[in-house]
Amino acid sequence: MTAMALLISSLYSTLMKYTLLFFSAFITMQSDAQCNLPPPPGVNPIYSVDMNNDGYTSFDIAYYINYVERPNIEEIYGVSSSAYDFVFYNGFNNAIPELLYTNLQFEEYGAIHYDYTGSGQMFSPVAPCYWPVLSEGGIRLVAVPFDGDTDNDGILNVNEDANGNLNLMDDDIDNDGTINLFDPAGSLVLNEDSYFDVKVYPNPVSNGFLTIESDADIVDVTVYDISGRQIFKIIDPVIMRLNMLDAGSYVFKFRSGNKSLCKRIIID
Repeated sequence: MTAMALLISSLYSTLMKYTLLFFSAFITMQSDAQCNLPPPPGVNPIYSVDMNNDGYTSFDIAYYINYVERPNIEEIYGVSSSAYDFVFYNGFNNAIPELLYTNLQFEEYGAIHYDYTGSGQMFSPVAPCYWPVLSEGGIRLVAVPFDGDTDNDGILNVNEDANGNLNLMDDDIDNDGTINLFDPAGSLVLNEDSYFDVKVYPNPVSNGFLTIESDADIVDVTVYDISGRQIFKIIDPVIMRLNMLDAGSYVFKFRSGNKSLCKRIIID
């Protein structure tokens, strides 16, 4: 091997050595440093109940921005979002000043733009991560039919709307951070409005028996504890014997055809 070849080989070996050392140090720095995650890809759904099943309903965009989008972005960037205006753009890329919006189709895509006001701390990734700062977040407006069951938990969409305002995004009765629509435990704690009526007495139950009266044919009753765990089911009930249950609060789901209604029952 010539002297020139030996020199080139030596230089190459030295270069590779320091390159490996550099990347090793870089990887160590990346793993040791605190680094926020980039915004997730895709779109976030916003759900609202469509009371007449025509595919249209109103969406509380203000609630979504203030209680979903802003907290998520602040957690990602680690700074307040007060320096930004969050502006809703509908599927036709029009800025909508009204924050209660009626969609134009059954499922409509839009975006929340993050517009910097020129004063205050800007969004930026935490070093050593250098992913791009996004200027908007995608959303999908979904009008769910009142008599449907989007999450297949046996509870109608309209009954997932615990406060009756059609906006499913603000329903989190058990305060676990998940809306009732996708929260089996939370969705069992419902208001008592439905499309058939059920009367139960006595409530609280003190003698071990619960009498059921309804204007509809009650096919079955499923009993859950407050964590959402099913305890038992009774077919075609009129009087239910409950003295096997411990004292406490339970949720009874009454089913009539493809409709269901939940009530909270207290056992003394």
